[in-house]
Amino acid sequence: AAELVDPGNAMITPPLLALINLPLALLPLIPAVLVWDAVQVLALVGALWLCDVRDWRGHVLALTSFPLAATLTLGQPEGLFALALALVWRYRDRWQGGVTLGVLIAAKLFPWPLVVWFLLTRRYRNAAISVAVGGLTLSASWAVIGFRGMAGYPRLLSDDANAFASRSHAILSALVRGGLTVHAARPMAGLVALAVTAVLLWRARGSDSGTFAALVVAGLLLSPILWMHYLVLLL
Repeated sequence: AAELVDPGNAMITPPLLALINLPLALLPLIPAVLVWDAVQVLALVGALWLCDVRDWRGHVLALTSFPLAATLTLGQPEGLFALALALVWRYRDRWQGGVTLGVLIAAKLFPWPLVVWFLLTRRYRNAAISVAVGGLTLSASWAVIGFRGMAGYPRLLSDDANAFASRSHAILSALVRGGLTVHAARPMAGLVALAVTAVLLWRARGSDSGTFAALVVAGLLLSPILWMHYLVLLL
């Protein structure tokens, strides 16, 4: 955990994101940053468009929000993740929705509760497709680097959660800052996240979009680390 804190910018996501970014290594740093940030902005605009946001004020609010500012400042991929979520929603009744969710989970694990959304809404085929595509994409991306680090990846995630336990915006972090140990806070944070999700699902009362939103929130709340740029997904 101490080694993760020291550099402050360790690569702890699965390999897929690194492979997606590989072409940018051909560019000098500043042009690469500009290209990446432009992709995030365009992806978020595309996500809003797919979700039928047509009022220009909605786009202005999203593009001037602090979560997007954090995404651009830190070079994060949340614009692309938002676009992927919008595609999952738009193609929820077609196989493309399952494929997109599988790829998204392979890139960043926390959207996995949306598989539950497919199950709750009786889209069993897409649930199976998302699990299969996620597993295959994750395995294929790791195969590129000879599966190095795959066996120890759960330990890496655990160490990362411990390293930043008191620094992020996660429920776990709030409990740790309140005086609990990480060991005691982890199950309590899970219970709080599940309770909030249950309330949101009850409020949704069978609404497809409400259930989708509730399980997007569940993925964020169940994550042991929650940074400001993750909240772009809520837009």
